[in-house]
Amino acid sequence: SQPSVGDFLACYEPLIKAGRDIISVHLASGLSGTCESATEAVRILADDGHPGRVEVVDSESGAGGLGCLVLVAASAAEQGAALDAVVDAVHRARESLDIWFCLDTLEYLRRGGRIGAAQAMLGTALKVKPILTFGTEITPVGRVRTRSQAIKRMVKYLNELHDRGATDWIVQHAQSPENAEHLVAQGTAIFGAEPLFCTQVGPVFGTHLGSGVLVGGMVRDSTPA
Repeated sequence: SQPSVGDFLACYEPLIKAGRDIISVHLASGLSGTCESATEAVRILADDGHPGRVEVVDSESGAGGLGCLVLVAASAAEQGAALDAVVDAVHRARESLDIWFCLDTLEYLRRGGRIGAAQAMLGTALKVKPILTFGTEITPVGRVRTRSQAIKRMVKYLNELHDRGATDWIVQHAQSPENAEHLVAQGTAIFGAEPLFCTQVGPVFGTHLGSGVLVGGMVRDSTPA
């Protein structure tokens, strides 16, 4: 379940009292109420007259996409950027973030209420592997029939975005290390550099997406203004 308002208060309050400003980047509000809880905690702190600032940012993403934005925020802060500049860097990175994921089955999304039973049954009957993307919600962008076709499609996306100036990219998977390694090899050849990270998705997304999921993505603008 999502963190409670009390969880956020327990996290924010000591930092605020220590004179720290906070940027708090979270899972897409269309997928979770986490941002809502964080925002309510900020309101309570303001009503109580606490000094300091807390900026809550809706990542409009999750898993590796959220991770990319956290890395952008950390990098900007380490470079000495003020809070407003850090927030601006994260906003620009969010607008230039592209995350796609290929599923072996739609069944787990159906169980989580993200799609209807009819869609899941149709996808299973046609034996297609959907390719989806994050935004304010999960959106289909394509479909393939085999895992090798999925990797080729993701490599195509990586090529297209590399040509548009992207430099930072990621790979994630759920119990599919061989496919992830293959995508890493293909992407490294395109970018001339390894991904920011290649990891397994966390348990929350693994539960909603199912085993065998393969995630690819990149951020095209990650530098502070």
